Amino acid sequence: MMEGPVPDKHITEATEYARAYAKGHGVQDADSYDMQQEAALTVMKAWRRYDPNRGATFRTFVWQGVKGSVVRWIERQTGRPGSARARARHIRIDAQGKLMRL
Repeated sequence: MMEGPVPDKHITEATEYARAYAKGHGVQDADSYDMQQEAALTVMKAWRRYDPNRGATFRTFVWQGVKGSVVRWIERQTGRPGSARARARHIRIDAQGKLMRL
């Protein structure tokens, strides 16, 4: 378990991912802010559960959770389960934290 506050860089990466994902799915700016908050909360929850002794970096540990929270948020808003999830399979973040499509 990690102690102390989450480093800003992790929250920034999560919110930037959420904003980019929202833009690519036609989500309005006001709603995009809600999605970014969801992603930031996911990072904060993961920080408390993360154990660096298990071999994964925090970024690796948190990435699937952030991606999942963003996809679930879109599905709740659109009422179309699975549609955002299918598109999310084709998105990755490169080593510099930039979004890329496969």
